[in-house]
Amino acid sequence: MSARPPFWRRQWFAALGIALVLVVVLAVAARANPTSAGGASVSAWASAVTTTGTVRATIESSPAAASLTPTKSESPIVVTSTAAQQSTPSSSAPTSTGLPGGLSQLVVAPQDTAQVYVRASFGDGWIDADHDCQDTRAEVLISESTAPVTFTTSSNCTVATGRWVDPWSGVVVTSATQVQIDHDVPLAEAWRSGAWAWTTAQRIAYANDLSYTWHLNAVTNSQNTSKSDSDPARWKPPLQSTWCLYARAWTTIKAKYGLTADQAEWDALVTMARTCAA
Repeated sequence: MSARPPFWRRQWFAALGIALVLVVVLAVAARANPTSAGGASVSAWASAVTTTGTVRATIESSPAAASLTPTKSESPIVVTSTAAQQSTPSSSAPTSTGLPGGLSQLVVAPQDTAQVYVRASFGDGWIDADHDCQDTRAEVLISESTAPVTFTTSSNCTVATGRWVDPWSGVVVTSATQVQIDHDVPLAEAWRSGAWAWTTAQRIAYANDLSYTWHLNAVTNSQNTSKSDSDPARWKPPLQSTWCLYARAWTTIKAKYGLTADQAEWDALVTMARTCAA
């Protein structure tokens, strides 16, 4: 029979056993309570994730993060520029993160000025697509007048009077001679942005497209002259309260037709789009 261990050795083993039990108990308690010891960092991380998710949801639901597309209905894309689709965005173009969604549809690329613009490339003028004697100009004047229109003759082909509110200046006119039909994205601007690669039929369709409300607008003679073929980097509506809508319309049209935007134009659109949240 072996000799019994000395008293001091028995006490040492007992103390070691108690210490091991305490370590196990503390470890289990720390795991069960995230606010203790190492659990604090886990809790802080979870809080940070929750806060980040809340902020992101708030940003994405804000007006500034909404799509630029106006609420009015429109038809599907009818023309797509192959040249525009093949363009490469400028390396200095800002990302679309945190910006209104419609802008992300635009390809940022330098304008093509090598191809000489000629108005006749978009046809000889307004066409009468439905053969009712009212050409595209008359159709726009009739649809945008806020009062019944009158005509120059009993055939009801050419509009004489009505009531038109310039969408960008707010000026009201009643004589059709005071009104011009403006392409929101001018023909020359469309040409430089990719329309030079379209067929003549596609360009004529673009010039007379009535499927999207804001593509053609009845504006005053002075506003149309002031704007000319400028893009948003060189011309903005005189009423700043209309900048949001103008940016939405411009972006929608360019995206619809696969037209590119140069860097200065894109920056100007961003500036106007930010008024949507104001």
